[in-house]
Amino acid sequence: MKSIITWLGLVVAGIFAALGNLPVTIQVLLVVMLVDILLGSLRAFTQARVSSVVAWAGITRKIGTLLIVGLAYYIGEISNLPGVPIALGSLAAGYYIYQESLSILENASILGLPIPDVLKDALAQLSTNTDRRKSKTVEPDPLEALR
Repeated sequence: MKSIITWLGLVVAGIFAALGNLPVTIQVLLVVMLVDILLGSLRAFTQARVSSVVAWAGITRKIGTLLIVGLAYYIGEISNLPGVPIALGSLAAGYYIYQESLSILENASILGLPIPDVLKDALAQLSTNTDRRKSKTVEPDPLEALR
């Protein structure tokens, strides 16, 4: 038993050592993704809707997100665009941090966790804005498959 705990400690230490070299926005994105996975799993358990297919699809999307953010960091590094005040990778990571945060708020709200009213209002407003945009769209959105 003691050797299992030692190995587990080594794995956790290795993960934190590897994360220490990543940009802060990537670290935040990884933490937010982990929280979203945990709250999504809790939501699935409490609603008795546990599905390996849904879980795999969600994890696949998160891996795709990390690939896109990694690519954005790489492109930002090799392009050296003058006059760009923020790295392209940080912008991409910030966008996905925002998306993951919305999912966290939604899951927390459904689980009955207390959410500050300001955040509830923001989530409701974003939901109605998204619904309005979808209802106004006459032609299919070519980027819909990318969402």
